[in-house]
Amino acid sequence: IYRKGKGLCQECIREGKTEKESQVSWSEYQADHVIPHSKRGKTILENGELLCRYHNQSKSDKIK
Repeated sequence: IYRKGKGLCQECIREGKTEKESQVSWSEYQADHVIPHSKRGKTILENGELLCRYHNQSKSDKIK
């Protein structure tokens, strides 16, 4: 997921932040279920994306 997201928080990118502002270190990134596990989202690479801690925690189990 980290390589797939190129080390960038995908929500920061969607918000229009620069790549530098969106960069997340390997030790700090969080893997997110695009369709939350609680809503029957599968734990597969295609349903995963890289988010920073802030965006992963604020997303909770919402579908964006």
